Amino acid sequence: MKDFYTDAHVKIASVQKNLSCSEQAKFTQEMSTKGHRYFCIFDTLTALKELNAVELGFGYVSFAMALSSLFKEYTAVDVAASTIMQGFPTVDLTYKDADLNEDFPFSDNQFDVVIGMMILEHLFDPFHSFKEIARICKPNGYLFINLPNITSMRCRLDLLMGKMPFTGDKYWFERRMWDSAHLHYFDIKHVKMVAELSGLTLVNIYPVGRFYGLKKYFPNLLCHEISYVFTKKEHLRKL
Repeated sequence: MKDFYTDAHVKIASVQKNLSCSEQAKFTQEMSTKGHRYFCIFDTLTALKELNAVELGFGYVSFAMALSSLFKEYTAVDVAASTIMQGFPTVDLTYKDADLNEDFPFSDNQFDVVIGMMILEHLFDPFHSFKEIARICKPNGYLFINLPNITSMRCRLDLLMGKMPFTGDKYWFERRMWDSAHLHYFDIKHVKMVAELSGLTLVNIYPVGRFYGLKKYFPNLLCHEISYVFTKKEHLRKL
């Protein structure tokens, strides 16, 4: 496990050399706080250069840059993609502005890989989101998503103490953004159920953050957020 995390970090960090000083600072900050969500991709896929990918609600340009350099084709999608990219004027990245609450602006079976890190909890209808993800994903393609886990010990203790559990940033109240704009709560069982309605099969789950080995045994209880790997077909193959 340690080897693939280290290898993935090296691959992602290798794009820093092409950034300006201000862009490198943003890259380093994002990498240190958000990078662990993406490492499930490197543990699952072996031939990224042969695949085309789309990331929904990318937000973090550092990872978009890294992934675009690793895949054959990569498209970053966000409701404010153009605005986000204004902060990275020297970055060459394929991106598209789109409201992901609507039908996704892509053809059926267009992508080998669909990535959505901490985005589905911000969208209005998870059923619609999974349906659209399955539609644009090729047969035998893979979906990588990261979601907060409402059944974590922290959330359970909050309820036990008579407090509202939150799955977003701990400073959400000070920022006047209710639970960091999370509209829905998720647990492993119901994420799997909703995905299966759209023909997606769960391949694996990856705990996020420290104490990976322990969290792997008790993900419902110990994971505040979880990265999921789905495939569009039950007969799996390693891409």
